Amino acid sequence: MSTTPARARQCCGCCCDYRRAVIIIDLVIVILEALVLISLPLGAMDQVLFVPDEDLIKIEMIFSGVSIATGLLSIFGAYIFNIWPVLVNVAWLLVGFIVAIIYAIQWCNDYIEKYTSNYLKATCSISPGTVIAQCILMLLWIYPHVGFIVQVAKGTLTKDEYVPSSCCCVVGNSTVAGVEHQVSPVVVTKATPSKMEQGITQ
Repeated sequence: MSTTPARARQCCGCCCDYRRAVIIIDLVIVILEALVLISLPLGAMDQVLFVPDEDLIKIEMIFSGVSIATGLLSIFGAYIFNIWPVLVNVAWLLVGFIVAIIYAIQWCNDYIEKYTSNYLKATCSISPGTVIAQCILMLLWIYPHVGFIVQVAKGTLTKDEYVPSSCCCVVGNSTVAGVEHQVSPVVVTKATPSKMEQGITQ
């Protein structure tokens, strides 16, 4: 029976394993939320979106700060093979989706209130297609986290037996024509002279 550790199962059957996928996705989330957190106080978002209420800006900043914290916590959890920090981030992603919908509704209400007058009636609505698209995006973010949690909980993904799996080369392994080969060290032994060779030297 081979004692070589099995490769970690790949996310979506391709690309990289669930651990790497969690780290990459959470890193992207942290970077995006950091950009939002920086741009809101500088007023950069006002050039793109109407932000009528300072309280909503504060809420958005708090939301981004928490998202950064849970994202970093999830990265650390994936790095040490601990499911609880990753589970916290999954819970926050679900809560964040609900908060984002509520925030969008409030945004529309404030927009209508500010721009509606006796001569003009402003309109603003959230289309079901937008909500569905956001829901699908959220599920795509969460999927690798759930896969990581399930594998670690079942014991199929452990720190001691972890071998990275990706479409790229992994140190210590080579792939030729789709066949994976484990690189083994070459053992060089010193040859023992034969009896004939010993007689000649004598």
